[in-house]
Amino acid sequence: FPKIASNGSQYAIAYEDNKSGGNQIYFRLYNLRGESAGNEIRITNHSYDASKTDLVWNESKQNYGLVWQDKRHSVNNDDNWELYFVKLDTQGQKIGSEIRLTNSLGSSERPSLVWNGNEYAMAWQDNRNGADNREIYFLRFSDSGSIIQSDLRVTNELFHSRFPNLHWNGSQYLLLWMDARVTGNGGADLYTRVINSSGQLVGNENRITNMYGESHRGVIAYNSFANQYALLWSDGLNDYYNPKLFIAITDINGQKIGSEINLTPSTNIRNLPSILFTNEISTPYFLAWSESSMTNGLSNMKYSRSSTNGTFSGITTELQASNTVMLIDTVINSQMNTIFTAHSAYISTIRNDIYTSLICL
Repeated sequence: FPKIASNGSQYAIAYEDNKSGGNQIYFRLYNLRGESAGNEIRITNHSYDASKTDLVWNESKQNYGLVWQDKRHSVNNDDNWELYFVKLDTQGQKIGSEIRLTNSLGSSERPSLVWNGNEYAMAWQDNRNGADNREIYFLRFSDSGSIIQSDLRVTNELFHSRFPNLHWNGSQYLLLWMDARVTGNGGADLYTRVINSSGQLVGNENRITNMYGESHRGVIAYNSFANQYALLWSDGLNDYYNPKLFIAITDINGQKIGSEINLTPSTNIRNLPSILFTNEISTPYFLAWSESSMTNGLSNMKYSRSSTNGTFSGITTELQASNTVMLIDTVINSQMNTIFTAHSAYISTIRNDIYTSLICL
């Protein structure tokens, strides 16, 4: 599960690795040519699992903010995950101590972190209200890790709400998540909700998908020229194991404009996407995803530019891989006009490594 951030002069990746026995969090720097710049740095160092990171660059304080889920307070390494935060300098060294952000009776999982110029905000899924009922929560905290706004419950449904993705557009947050309230825990749709800068819920939830499958792994890009969002996700439709890639455009309130677009040929599988805003008017989005054929099951990373309405623009490029490409993350360097990517890939049934690439726009 690699996560990338950039300060304009270097790239950074945070990820989990079980080389020490249990999963622990690691950090590594790369130069602007995409080359490794030094050794990896181990962030967590205890006997319990740590997993599912998110990493952002704090421009105001000139350091990185890192969050992850951690079992150090569990009993017998059970499923009581809590969320932790630490600051890292530009060499990846810790600034101060690790700070525990959540303290719930259930598991706090899959954090999504943003820095808005003054403070951090984070969304996550939490089953404090019942083991089979994860809900989405939101909080704000300072650069020092002090809680500004305690846990805000965003969803309140009978079935799971999971995989939150939080995005700051300069004046408000848009939260995207998958939700099983209509389909039951056998499927899920995507929903959005606006949260203002003070951490208050704005308007109503917006149901984005209605596809009788599982819409998942939703990601967000904000188009500042059009004042719109682009949402990218994979959807199993009626076949969970052969998902397709979809994109939809929403207004500033997270309400879908028109219909979603299926970006996948009928014979292929497209999954685990990433999306960026490129600051170009005609082709404002960069899309990356894992793609495989239904015949051989092996997957490569593909990427393309997208127009304002979400349709592909120009050539779809394939980054050849000899292994099965899994989760992908991307970051843009506007000054260098490049995109740095990281993805995990299975080397074998017992090994999963991180690979990087540098793409010129």
